[in-house]
Amino acid sequence: MSKTKDAHVCTLLVGLEPSDIEQPLAQFQHTTTRQEDIRGLVRAINSAVSKSGEKGVADSLLDEVFDTYWPRLAKAFEATLAIKEQGETPQRSEREMLQEILELLRSQERRQLTALDDKHVGQAALAVPLSWAEWAKVERELISDYLRSRVTEREREKKPPSDSDKTPPTERKTPDKP
Repeated sequence: MSKTKDAHVCTLLVGLEPSDIEQPLAQFQHTTTRQEDIRGLVRAINSAVSKSGEKGVADSLLDEVFDTYWPRLAKAFEATLAIKEQGETPQRSEREMLQEILELLRSQERRQLTALDDKHVGQAALAVPLSWAEWAKVERELISDYLRSRVTEREREKKPPSDSDKTPPTERKTPDKP
């Protein structure tokens, strides 16, 4: 993957969902084989061509051409998926995805520690290695926190609105401004 500023990466997921993708590709926005996703990808490529100084295609013409060729492209995707379905696609387990989240959090924390103004504090924090038991404890705590937050989110979604939520906005009292 290019590290230059004018580089573009487009990922096309054929028979996959964004949650199936692991790092380093997971950091990118993904395009599925749905018609509107592909249309968006074609528009993004056209826009990048225009921004590079080349002549892009007018949006109306682009849509007309896309609509003309979409049935052919959709059949090609279906044929590809039919071949793919002969083999099994392994589904990522919840544990795998949680481990990936944990790794991302750890790498983010390491970057933050190294970015501290006081380099010695960051180095000292990184110089104290944790034992396997300590790492396992931290991992369990992070996973527990994550699962607790998911349960809390679900409870909030199920909670009926309180009486104060039912009061029309015009009748709610607001503090007087000094």
